[in-house]
Amino acid sequence: MSGLQNTAQQNIALIEVIFREVQDSFSGHETPLHLLEQLKKYEGPFYSVAYEAASMSIALAELKETHSLSHWHSLLQQYAMHHVAQFHVGLGWALAQLQLEPTTFLKELKEENKSRVMDGMGYYDGLFRRRKSILQQVSPSFKDASLNEFYDQGLGRSIWYTNKGVIGEVKAIIDKFPLEKQTALWRGIGIAVTYAGGCTEEMLKDILAKSAPFERQLRTGAGLALGSRKTSGYLTADAELAVKVWTE
Repeated sequence: MSGLQNTAQQNIALIEVIFREVQDSFSGHETPLHLLEQLKKYEGPFYSVAYEAASMSIALAELKETHSLSHWHSLLQQYAMHHVAQFHVGLGWALAQLQLEPTTFLKELKEENKSRVMDGMGYYDGLFRRRKSILQQVSPSFKDASLNEFYDQGLGRSIWYTNKGVIGEVKAIIDKFPLEKQTALWRGIGIAVTYAGGCTEEMLKDILAKSAPFERQLRTGAGLALGSRKTSGYLTADAELAVKVWTE
C-alpha cells in the first residue's frame, strides 16, 4: 500500500476519532455555550463532523425523553447553520439507532434536508447493521418510498469508509446490489471521497473508471460534498481536485 493511499485512510481514521470523541463527551443536554466551547477544539477541515456527532447526541436525548426535536431545531437555527448538512445527517444517525420511522420527523424539513437525514440513517445502518443492510441487502420499509434512494446514498458512503477507501473492494460490494440501487450507492461514494479527501489525481481517475456507468452520480455526489464544504467555510484542495478530475 502506498503512502498516497494512506493519506485517504488517515483522513477516514481521523473522522472516526472526532465522531467518537464528541459522542463520548456529550450527554445531549449541553447548553448552547457548552456546545460551542466543546466543538471549537475541532475547528479545521473536519469541523462539521463534530457537529454531526453532537447533533446525534442531542437528538437521541430529546427523542428518548420527549419524542420531539424542538431543542434540536433550536440549536440548529441558532448555532449550526454553517454545518447544516452534517447536523441533519446526525439526526439520521439518532433515528436509525432508535429505529424510528422517519416520516413524522421530516415533515417540517426542506427537501434537501430530508435527504440528508435519510443519508444519515443509511450510513448508520451500513456501519452498525452491516450484515443486514450490506451483506443481506435488507432495507427498512419507509412510509414514503421516495426516501429509499437517499437511504441508499448513505449506505454508499458507509461502504467507502468501512472499506478504508480501497476502491476495488468498494466496487466489488456495490456490484452485488441490484442496478437500481447502485445509482444512489455511487452518489454516496462521490460524497464520501470528496468530503474525506486524501485521494490523488491518479486514485480519483481510477475511482471514476470503476464507477462506470454511474459516473454522473459520482459527480453529483462530489458536487453535494463541495457545496457542504463551502457552506461550512472549510473548502479543501482535495474536494476541489475531486470535482475537477471527475468533470474534465
